[in-house]
Amino acid sequence: MGRISSRTVQGVLLGDQRTDQVLLLQDLNGDGDSRDDGEITVFFDETNASGLVAPTGNIFNVHQALDKSVYVGDGNTDSVYRLFDRNGDGDANDAGEAQVWFSDTNAEGLTLPTPNGIHEGPDGAIFIVNAGVGSEPVDAIYLTQDLNGDGDAEDTGESRLWLDLASIIPTSSAFDISFAGDIAFVNDTSGGEPNVVLRVEDADGSGDISADEVTTFIDENNAFGVPVGFGNAVDSDGSLLTITDIANPGPAVITRLTDLDGSGTIDAADEVAEVWNADVLPVELQTFVAFSIAVDEDGNIALTSDGSVLALSDLNDDGDYLDEGETVIVASEDLGDPIDRPRAVAFYEGAPQPVPSLISSGNQFSLFLDEETQTLFSTGANFFGQLGNGAQGFNIEQPRAVALPDEFDGQIVSISAGQIHATLLTDTGDVYAWGFNNRGPLGLGDEEIRTVPTKIPGLDDVNIIAIENGNAVSYAIGDTGALFAWGFNSNGQLGLGD
Repeated sequence: MGRISSRTVQGVLLGDQRTDQVLLLQDLNGDGDSRDDGEITVFFDETNASGLVAPTGNIFNVHQALDKSVYVGDGNTDSVYRLFDRNGDGDANDAGEAQVWFSDTNAEGLTLPTPNGIHEGPDGAIFIVNAGVGSEPVDAIYLTQDLNGDGDAEDTGESRLWLDLASIIPTSSAFDISFAGDIAFVNDTSGGEPNVVLRVEDADGSGDISADEVTTFIDENNAFGVPVGFGNAVDSDGSLLTITDIANPGPAVITRLTDLDGSGTIDAADEVAEVWNADVLPVELQTFVAFSIAVDEDGNIALTSDGSVLALSDLNDDGDYLDEGETVIVASEDLGDPIDRPRAVAFYEGAPQPVPSLISSGNQFSLFLDEETQTLFSTGANFFGQLGNGAQGFNIEQPRAVALPDEFDGQIVSISAGQIHATLLTDTGDVYAWGFNNRGPLGLGDEEIRTVPTKIPGLDDVNIIAIENGNAVSYAIGDTGALFAWGFNSNGQLGLGD
C-alpha cells in the first residue's frame, strides 16, 4: 500500500521590532545556528494575504499554543493575532492563515493598548497581559476564548477581566506571563516600585482572581541577589526561569527559582540557582539587557539579548547552561545576520504535514515516480488496468510509463496503490484514479474499470493534500483537515457509521 509520512517545520519564532516582522529561525544544516543561507525566513508580516494591515509594526510577545496556533501581540494595532501555517510552507502569510484574535474593538469593551504578555492557560484559554497607558489606564490580565468557533475572541462573552493588576500594584506595568499548571507567574516592573514576579492561583475555582489569590513570588529586593526583569518561562519541572532586565548592571543572568517548601514564595537560598550568564559569550556580545526567554519541553532555552538570539542546552545534565558548547549564537545583528531589534521569542513546531512516498505497492503490482522527470512507472499484474497503461489482462514484468491523459499538466506529489486500483495527487490538489472499480473505489460515480488515470471531478472544489488507498477503498485529506472516503464499505471501513 501507499505510505504517507509527515514532516514538521521547527525552529524559533522571533518578533523583530525594526524589520517589523515575525521571523522563523531554523537550523537546516544541523550546525546549531540559523546563520546560514535560507535559515531565517519571514513567518508573518504586512505582506500577508489574509488582508491584515500592518499587523507587525511593534511586536511585544509571541506564544505558541498546544494546538500549534501562534499568538502575536502588536502594540501599534492594539491587537493579538492568531496564526496557523495550514499548508506547512513555514509561514502564516498565506490567505486564511492569520486573523485578529483579540483587539481593542472586542465586544466586551476591554482596552488593549499594550499586549505585553500572552500564554495559554491550563484550560486552553488564552491569557493576555495588558499594560495600561495614560488614555487607557487599565493594567490587567484578560482571559480570552473562542466560544462560537469563528477563530477569534472578539464576540460577546468571549473575553473578561481575569485579574485587575492595578488593584494589587497601583503602579503596575506588567510584561510576561507563564503557567505552571494552574499557577500563573507574572513579571511586573511596577512603575517606581520594586520589580516583582507575582504568583497567581485561582484557589477557590471561581474563574476569577481575588486579591488574596495573588502573592509575591519574588521581588528585586530579595535577599539572594536575583534580578527581576521583563521575561519569565516555566521549565518542564515547574521551576520558573527569570532573566535580567534592562536596568540590571552587569551581564544578563538567567536564574532558576524553585519553590521547594511549597510556601508560594522564594524564601531560601537553596530555592535559587543561577543557571546562565552572558560572560560565556564573546566579549563583543556580552550584554546587560535581555528581554524575552522561552523554554521547550526538553529544557532547551531560547532568549533575546540585545541584538542577538541565543540557544542554550544543558548538554551534561548538570542543571545549568554554563559549560562549553551549551550556548549557541543562533543569530546576531552584530554579526551581520538579517535581524535588527529582536524582542519576543518562542519555540515553534508546525503541525505535521503529510509527505507522500513516491513508491507504492498493491496486490501484485507496484508504482514508482521519477521525481526529476515526473514520469510515473508501473509494473506487475494488470488484470483490471491497475498499471494505468491503457490496457488490461496481462502482466508487465518491467516498469513502464503510466499513460497520463493528454490534458494532464500538474506535478505529481503523491501516489498510492490499493489492492487492485491506484490514485495519484497533483500539486494543485487534483486526484486521479484508475484500475478495478467494483464498489466505486475510483470515485467516478460508476463501477467501470479505468485503464488510464482519470480525474475525480467530485473533488474539484477541495484542495487535497494527501491520499491513501486500501482494499477497494480510497481516502483523501483536504487542506482543512477534512477526511474523504469512498468505495467498498462492507465492514464500515469508510468510517461513516454504516
